[in-house]
Amino acid sequence: MSVRSGSDTLNEELKHLQLLNSGFDALLHTVSKIRSDLRQTAETANASHELLDCWSMIISQDKSVTDYLNDPEWYGASRWKTVQEEVTQDLESERRALEHERARLLKANEEKKTLEAAKARRIRDREARLYGKKR
Repeated sequence: MSVRSGSDTLNEELKHLQLLNSGFDALLHTVSKIRSDLRQTAETANASHELLDCWSMIISQDKSVTDYLNDPEWYGASRWKTVQEEVTQDLESERRALEHERARLLKANEEKKTLEAAKARRIRDREARLYGKKR
């Protein structure tokens, strides 16, 4: 074997290894691209899932609104606001009536205490006159 043929063999092996390295680089690049594509597919699937949830909620709300509009007993938000105002007015009237009743009862209680105190004073005065003269 000559030096030349050994050098040629080494050069052939080098070219063969370079081709293998080039193939491995292409394979690594392809695997990297596949990984990137899979990541993007997963992100797209998540976004699609979120959009599907959003659309499901919108369709559900649409069904609720349709049910309200088709309900003959539903009068709309303006009617409910009027009902709420009426209830608020009724509650306020009731509160005022209760306040008035409370004030009336407090006044009646004070008058009763005053009358009882006057009665007790008259009884003491009468007893003082009766027992004071006899003693």
